[in-house]
Amino acid sequence: MGALRRARAAERAETARVLRRLPDLDDEQTARVGRWRYAGSGYTPGQALIAGIEAPEDLAG
Repeated sequence: MGALRRARAAERAETARVLRRLPDLDDEQTARVGRWRYAGSGYTPGQALIAGIEAPEDLAG
């Protein structure tokens, strides 16, 4: 079953590559398809109030 799954995944990846007109990749290349953006961490003050938690004193602004 593992070989069948790998074959299907490879076929889906190749179809997606062709549809998106991406270049052929060899073993030495890496494709960058998206971008990452930092969205923050932890609760906002409003979310902390709703969640019922308190911010540590040294982090409270």
